[in-house]
Amino acid sequence: MDVSLYPWIFKDDQRISTADRDLLRRYLHDHNIVLEGHFKEALEDDNSLAWRYPAFAAKHFSSDPVLVKKLSLLCKIIGSNDNDIERHYQNQLVEFHALYACVALMGYRFDGWDKQSGKAGVDPKKDCDLALIKDGQKAFSDVKDVSSEILSLDEIPERPGLKFIDPKIELAAWLKGQIRNVEKKGADFLICHTPGWGLTSFDESIIKRWLDSILPSVLIWGKNGPRWPIKSKSVNQIVIIKRGGCFIIQTGK
Repeated sequence: MDVSLYPWIFKDDQRISTADRDLLRRYLHDHNIVLEGHFKEALEDDNSLAWRYPAFAAKHFSSDPVLVKKLSLLCKIIGSNDNDIERHYQNQLVEFHALYACVALMGYRFDGWDKQSGKAGVDPKKDCDLALIKDGQKAFSDVKDVSSEILSLDEIPERPGLKFIDPKIELAAWLKGQIRNVEKKGADFLICHTPGWGLTSFDESIIKRWLDSILPSVLIWGKNGPRWPIKSKSVNQIVIIKRGGCFIIQTGK
């Protein structure tokens, strides 16, 4: 982890350990999890950044009873067409990416998957994706992959077999809707992956310009980073995860 001078930015040095990949392969084998589809391809890629997130979970949280279920879903081909299969894969992978970002980069302690917040007024039937602890305080988060909701794979003209991702909606409206959804669970923060909007570096000035371009006229900037003055009953921050690390947008007045 690269400790940033800016408290809202958490850079990742992106070290990849083939030993961790071997450990993940052994875990899958020992639990009779069959490799299929996109993750099978990702696990064969020596330079892949995809497998290191579930490898991190297998290395540090192998005794968690939900891990086998999560990895089984990641390794299966589920969907009626190519886009459905891609969305399912990305939906499963982003939870591992979020766990990695929260624990390895932001310093939280993992307290389990799919936990109820227990807060007053929330839907008792709905779970938060991740339960976390930091400085003795428990926090609940929900994880959303923007591509699963608003991106599609379209054929590149005159390039058979090649596709590109095309963002379909305005991001601020999507985020507002997701905040309303996770409020019903009592989540303290919303974690999002935004593959359709490229970010060239994790320099503070670059991130600022990037955020202002994808969330125009939305954010207020201060010494502690960006803030979105949107009211929420429970959500106090949005965490955006990218390959280079993650960063926080505070919410509220």
